[in-house]
Amino acid sequence: MRLTLYTWQYCPFAQRSRIALAVKGVEHDTYELDITRKPYPDWFMELSPNGKVPTLVHDGRPLYESQVISEYIDEVFEGPRLLPEDPYHRAISRLLITYGEDNFIPVLYRLLRSQEESRDEELKEEALEYWRWFNERLREFGSDSGLLFDEPTLADYSFGPFFQRWKLVEYYRYFEVPQTEEYARVRSWREAAEALKVVRDTAPPSEELIKVYADYARDYDNARIPPGRDISSFDTEAWPVEDRPLPPRGLRLDRDD
Repeated sequence: MRLTLYTWQYCPFAQRSRIALAVKGVEHDTYELDITRKPYPDWFMELSPNGKVPTLVHDGRPLYESQVISEYIDEVFEGPRLLPEDPYHRAISRLLITYGEDNFIPVLYRLLRSQEESRDEELKEEALEYWRWFNERLREFGSDSGLLFDEPTLADYSFGPFFQRWKLVEYYRYFEVPQTEEYARVRSWREAAEALKVVRDTAPPSEELIKVYADYARDYDNARIPPGRDISSFDTEAWPVEDRPLPPRGLRLDRDD
């Protein structure tokens, strides 16, 4: 059996796949893709036509999209189940993941990349609407506090990396989840998901994420280089993270460091 995961250490979607493999205890090779070197090699585009990580190749057969990969790993390999055994709990896990993919994650990036300060409050309120939705669903379907159910599931593993990335908008856009009852359950879920050892072990330190994602706060993603700069903040080889100062809070393209 030959298994290779194509990844990038700062990508939350790729972190999902690393988590799934770690939970199942699956031995595999890892190929760290340099996302700043574009166009990507033809051989990679043949494996992943969307040109994204994660991409998993199992015995010569490629898969892409993080949730597809996670469920494949769960079905094919022995080890602790990622999705619950109970069909209803399994459906609830997928319900939350799907809502997150459609709403919770996109607004994170829209807020982080927003260059119009006048739109911040509108985007923050949209984001809080989604946080409240999770709070209500967790109270409706889940346990009283902590993880979604009594044991970790794919929903907890899937949201852990993105709960960590909300620190980016907390830093760059001063976003806060209120300390009120309508957010109490989802705040408890976030804390429990981030505290999972496998989530912590597969994540870079928060300060590194803030440095690497600085160009996102300028609305320049991945390999794109903002005006007046020679290196992308994503290029950790040419610009080692440990050599960088911490970017200023509230960073935007017209409010550069």
